[in-house]
Amino acid sequence: MNLQGSIKKLQKVGINLYIELEQYFSENKLIRDFWKAMAQDVMQQSKSLHSLPRSFWNRLHNKQNSLGEAIHYSLSIQTTNKKEDKSLKRCFLRTYDFEEPTILKVYAPLIRYMRKECTGQALDFYIMVKAHLARTMRITEAFGGNPLFVQRSSALLQCFEKEVQMPQAEEEGKGAHGKTQATRKSRSKKKTKAKLRAKIPKRARPRRTKSLFEKIDLRRRRVRR
Repeated sequence: MNLQGSIKKLQKVGINLYIELEQYFSENKLIRDFWKAMAQDVMQQSKSLHSLPRSFWNRLHNKQNSLGEAIHYSLSIQTTNKKEDKSLKRCFLRTYDFEEPTILKVYAPLIRYMRKECTGQALDFYIMVKAHLARTMRITEAFGGNPLFVQRSSALLQCFEKEVQMPQAEEEGKGAHGKTQATRKSRSKKKTKAKLRAKIPKRARPRRTKSLFEKIDLRRRRVRR
């Protein structure tokens, strides 16, 4: 499955999740409307990405592995998250388990690529995702009943802003352990110089030559009268 299809599958899982959570609270209109709005948000996100030109997705071919891993991780969490507990607390946990990897590891990199390729659509999608996170934060603060949920929602929004504003050059320069290419290049040069120096025979290495002149005592002598 290509990258566009994988993202669409992830969004479909999110829509089904919120439709399922909506059914748990049929007697509470406010909470039920919240899950319904969350499902509609993901639908809008899916439509927005679907409207991107095919050329955009073709240019992202080399990013398929990194984004694919994030999508697979988010999907795997949802498969193991289905339990009989239908409490509001459990529903919030399932929400954040879906939103965090999707927003930070899939949407944030996509917005950076969209900003580089097509600025107008990048801004539209960014506003759409941020409004979605703001909705989640408002309901969490009002009905979460747990300070940890409030912290989690606030941290998610802050991390999203930070990830979106990351310069493209910095992101591309990061390696598997977060080291930049410049750091790796400088270390590589040092290793190369050390190897070349080790290969030079000892006789060929420059030595310090002794001075051809002996040290002369230039202290003034007293003139005898």
